[in-house]
Amino acid sequence: MQFSSFRTETLSFRSLFGNGLFYTVPTFQSDYNCSLKVLDELWADVISAVDSDEKYYQGIVLLKEHDSRNIEVLLDQQKLTALTLLVLSVIQNLKSLVDDQEDAEQNLVRINQIWHSFISNLDPVTLKERYKLSLNKHDNDYCF
Repeated sequence: MQFSSFRTETLSFRSLFGNGLFYTVPTFQSDYNCSLKVLDELWADVISAVDSDEKYYQGIVLLKEHDSRNIEVLLDQQKLTALTLLVLSVIQNLKSLVDDQEDAEQNLVRINQIWHSFISNLDPVTLKERYKLSLNKHDNDYCF
């Protein structure tokens, strides 16, 4: 019988998604299911943590490493997906500011930085984007 080793770490959302790794939700995981109420509460928690200059503890996420760049999300894909949706909402709001010509140049830089920090990586050879979080076949089109 082969045993896997476990290690625990405390990571920020930036260090989790800003590291060039790709996360996949396996097909046996349940579909993404998160109400607007839960998203509102999550957003309020994040804003509260930012306002108070405290860290936001998102809880336990269980990951399984396939190779040096590909990770499988075994536990709490709901929260990772919800945080990704919140980042996409921030990007959408920044796009609205650009459309309204409010600090358009700076906001375009912000959009690009946030997009490539949290949402996708650009392959330098193929110049194709790959999402950092891939959900199961029912949810991936919904989010991205």
